[in-house]
Amino acid sequence: MICPQCNYDNKDGVSSCEECGFPFPTDSDANLKELLAQIDEELGLEDDYEEEEEEVELVLPQDGTLLPLRLGSLAQLKELVQGVIDGTTPEEDLLETIDDFQEEINDSLDSLDQMVISPQVQDVMKKPVKAARMAFEHYDQTFAELRLYFADKDKEHLKAGLQMEEIANSYLSLSFNLVRETMTNMLGF
Repeated sequence: MICPQCNYDNKDGVSSCEECGFPFPTDSDANLKELLAQIDEELGLEDDYEEEEEEVELVLPQDGTLLPLRLGSLAQLKELVQGVIDGTTPEEDLLETIDDFQEEINDSLDSLDQMVISPQVQDVMKKPVKAARMAFEHYDQTFAELRLYFADKDKEHLKAGLQMEEIANSYLSLSFNLVRETMTNMLGF
């Protein structure tokens, strides 16, 4: 078997690459696909997706089934935006925080793009990864909307940014919930 990571030609029947240790697909791949289908069904997600990550469909549940996240530093952003709206927070503090968060989000997205994972894990993690990407994209849109305030001082941009942040938070929460559900099912809890 040729390793997809380092192209080493391994002996037949090995479970991982003899050169780099990359894990190969096993008979449990079928079980993983069944687990993913079960997760889809339980969470009400569509299960018709293609092999390409961009084709994965995500639907945010409307019934409050997502576990709440304590987003820590993102809560600070919400407080700063509200403080600028109320006139109790200096605008410079908000702009500095937006810059910091945007850099952090971009770094996280870069890390996500550079992850190397085995085929069986990749198959199971398609939806959590897609949800994380969607969250990062929505945070980017949030930051762009918040920056518009600094161009024209229209507080409607701040209010719209807060609403956009809620959508981003929902996708991030969905990602964490999908990972939790996947791990729970894989481990049999």
